[in-house]
Amino acid sequence: YGGGDVNWSRIVPDTARALARGDRPVIRSDGTPERDYLYVDDAVDAYLTVAGSLERPELRGRAWNAGCGSPVPVREVVDRLVSVSGLDLEPDLQGAGTPHGEIDRQYLDSTVIEQELGWRPKVSLDEGLRATWEWYRDRLS
Repeated sequence: YGGGDVNWSRIVPDTARALARGDRPVIRSDGTPERDYLYVDDAVDAYLTVAGSLERPELRGRAWNAGCGSPVPVREVVDRLVSVSGLDLEPDLQGAGTPHGEIDRQYLDSTVIEQELGWRPKVSLDEGLRATWEWYRDRLS
């Protein structure tokens, strides 16, 4: 997640757009499904770390998981984004449980990339959401 994502079917950009318009954010579930939210700067850093490891032949062709490793409920992410926006809006929950065809709890185990390449995310969820909100607010408000 992060500024610049205009795929409005994703929870973070859709929520930020709604907030920039002064609308209640919509959650298409009961808010309990959990996801792993990796800020875009950390994702880029992970790619660069992997690219830098390609000098080591034994690491070529490997698959690497880069995530925060701790899933967060969708409702909590929306509530935190509402909080950093400074607005007083309650999310509009439009579902029960996990939507059909979606995974209830989805996250990555970054143990291998951390142990073998020394990579770990640097940006906290709150820091990333604050920067993300500022990007959307400045462009959509």
